[in-house]
Amino acid sequence: MRILFVSSEIEPLAKVGGLADVVSALPSRLKELGCDTRVVIPYYRCVKENVKNLKLKLSQSARTIHVNLSGRMITSRVLETEHDNVKIYMLACDELYERDQIYSGPGGDYEDNDIRFGFLSLGTLEMCKSLQFRPDIFHCHDWHTALIPICLKHGVYKNDSYFCNSKTIFSSA
Repeated sequence: MRILFVSSEIEPLAKVGGLADVVSALPSRLKELGCDTRVVIPYYRCVKENVKNLKLKLSQSARTIHVNLSGRMITSRVLETEHDNVKIYMLACDELYERDQIYSGPGGDYEDNDIRFGFLSLGTLEMCKSLQFRPDIFHCHDWHTALIPICLKHGVYKNDSYFCNSKTIFSSA
């Protein structure tokens, strides 16, 4: 079974709260049980730093994805690393993710969080097609990934044969 975990956090690369712990532990445990588990997160500034500090091997696939979000074309490179035997994909888009913090700055939540995490959802779907990785299950974590189940069931990907057998699980704290 192929399971793609989609999250805004994963320990030890990007952590604000308990979400990062769950997204780190669950894929590793399911991998031990024989599942092909992978994770996708944004490539935040802290992720860049933590990949370097942890001396994780970072590879850049030849993949670049493009997503039209509200009439705005957003481009991202797909980066890969591995931690605890789990492949982690990272969507690299400095325009969206090169910030001091993950969710908010000194003035409160970033005004474009809807775009940032809308891109995480749609970018994940485009990344899967580009990498030819067809998850049996998308495990979506918290509101940051809520567009995936919506788009697969009712939206632009509803009739996309690539995902016709994919199911979704949505977990929220």
